[in-house]
Amino acid sequence: MTVCIAAACRDGEYFVSATDGALSQGGETMDMALTKMYWFANAQTSWQFMYAGEPSNADLVLENVRRALLRDKKALTREKIQHTVRQAFKQRFADWIADYVLAPYNMSMEDFKRQGQSIFGAGFAATLAQQMDNAATSFREELMVIGWGKSPISAMIYGMNQSGSWSGSLVGLGTIGAGRDVAMSSLLLYGANRHSPLEDAIYAVAAAKFSAERCDGVGQHTTICVSRKPHPTDSQVTKSSEFCTPEEVGTLRNLWEAHGKLRVPEEGYLTITKMAQRVSGSVGVASIARIVQGLSKQSATRLDSTD
Repeated sequence: MTVCIAAACRDGEYFVSATDGALSQGGETMDMALTKMYWFANAQTSWQFMYAGEPSNADLVLENVRRALLRDKKALTREKIQHTVRQAFKQRFADWIADYVLAPYNMSMEDFKRQGQSIFGAGFAATLAQQMDNAATSFREELMVIGWGKSPISAMIYGMNQSGSWSGSLVGLGTIGAGRDVAMSSLLLYGANRHSPLEDAIYAVAAAKFSAERCDGVGQHTTICVSRKPHPTDSQVTKSSEFCTPEEVGTLRNLWEAHGKLRVPEEGYLTITKMAQRVSGSVGVASIARIVQGLSKQSATRLDSTD
């Protein structure tokens, strides 16, 4: 499906976020370099939205947010943003289920709740309700919102999925999508938290994204964004968000591949092979090749040190 990652750092002053660019359709996954980030901003604050699932559903959730803002100019304030996002997501969820089951009857979810039993009778209305319950399990959309209010400690990570809402504000971490569990495990292994230095957070988020690529539906294309809490003294041309360049992302990937991957240490592989040989009585061809390769590297290193 995808992976989206957010990590607060430097005591909540900064966020580092990352997404892949994969698009899944009909069982096929294509790496489309699609940036799964969207911003809502006004004079008071700015919120970054990230989504996992079908882009069309994400767009319709965001359209519900736009409509909420038309009705209430304070809908995007720190006090109301979670309610706004929750209602926008739930409305799309309900509309999707109603379209899936009730479209042949030209009925909305509100129509069904008000008139379902009187129109269909209790038995068939119960059948339709069960069909909607079954359909709900196929709605796998997820949304994550990050941003700040006015206070210094207002850094917020808030998410919605079919199970309800969740918050990552206390620990300063959030992940969604098919790669969310692997990404979160990686962030925790690197010790990422809202008090981490910005440099540590950039690497930890990049490593979490690269690690999540082993999950089905997560693409290799990587977008990384660093966002800063807007300051009252910022001018209109001051940017509070900056993307890492493709070259910088490539450098982070090279560092991770060379030094950051969890792997059996080459220095101890011969010792571990001896243990495996004792308990199994044999040594595999791949293990022998790896030992030879390791010994060759050690010899080359000793020769270099004597030059």
